[in-house]
Formats: sequence, C-alpha cells, structure tokens
Amino acid sequence: MNKIVITGGTGFVGRSVCERLFEQDAGCRLVVPTRHLASGRALQVLPTVDLAGADVHDPQAIA
Repeated sequence: MNKIVITGGTGFVGRSVCERLFEQDAGCRLVVPTRHLASGRALQVLPTVDLAGADVHDPQAIA
C-alpha cells in the first residue's frame, strides 16, 4: 500500500483532501504530520489516516 504525506492535513483544505481520498478509496495510507495531535481529532476517525507528531519545518523530525 502506498503512503502519501499530507502537509497541512489538519487545516481546512488538507482535511478535505484527506476526507476525499478516503471517500474515493484511493488505496493508500495517509500520513499527516502535525505539531499538535489534538488538532487532528477529525481525522482520527478515518482508518487510512496516520497522525504523526512532527514539525514539518524540522528536517530531523520528518526524516
């Protein structure tokens, strides 16, 4: 199964992208890095989304 990283996935547009990919059964895991895991509550109900505690501005965190 392919993995797609969605930066900004906890925001309005990113969350909509995640929801659309889930609805279309895109056959992939979505990895959503976020500094604040609580902001991803709406995505936690989607079984194909993995929230990752990481700051995308920190190269060590996303390596």
